[in-house]
Amino acid sequence: MALPFLPELLISTLTLLVIYLYIKSWRSRNPLRPKDWPVVGMLPSLLRNLNNFHDKLTVVLAASGCNLKAQGLVATGTRFFVTCDPANVRRIFTTNHANYPKGEEFAEIFDIVSGSIFTADGEPYRQQRAMFQSVLSNPRVLSLMASCCRDKVVKGLLPFMAGAASTASTFDMQDLVTRLVFDLTATPIFGVDPGCLSTTDMPSMHVAAAMDTVMEVGAFRHIMPSSF
Repeated sequence: MALPFLPELLISTLTLLVIYLYIKSWRSRNPLRPKDWPVVGMLPSLLRNLNNFHDKLTVVLAASGCNLKAQGLVATGTRFFVTCDPANVRRIFTTNHANYPKGEEFAEIFDIVSGSIFTADGEPYRQQRAMFQSVLSNPRVLSLMASCCRDKVVKGLLPFMAGAASTASTFDMQDLVTRLVFDLTATPIFGVDPGCLSTTDMPSMHVAAAMDTVMEVGAFRHIMPSSF
């Protein structure tokens, strides 16, 4: 007597067996590496560690020899290569930069900075890079940047931390560093200290928040397919 559900049973058993062998094979390789699941790739691991993304990525890269290949949803065709190897970074950005073009799709995703050094390729990129190198290597510019950095640390960062220590008050270190870096970046460029890092009152950082939003939108566009 034939069993009507036999084909479904065989398919289910085979599927479970494949999943079991896949998990067993993955665990034998590197327990710190995120699971690269069929169909969904490493998306579940990414979502599970969103609140601790940078720390988790640091641990994974350290356990993966400074290089990590990752895959997103199969339907999106998204693939990533993440590296913190100095030799790879140097090759990508300097010695063999022409072999790693950003492409029109990248410029379209980050259209808010379209035409800038962040999205340009070829000759436009080389011209802008030469201009930035010329400005940033100018002794007067370097002296101004050093002076701004010294003044901000002496008149802003150190008094703030001394005040926090004397009152035994807590503060958000990430917010403090963000304010410091924003002031250090804006002061030499615009000639005015925005005063985001203050010893008395910490003003709102609308510009920095807007820049974070732009980067989040760009990252979302980069991850999700254009059809979405």
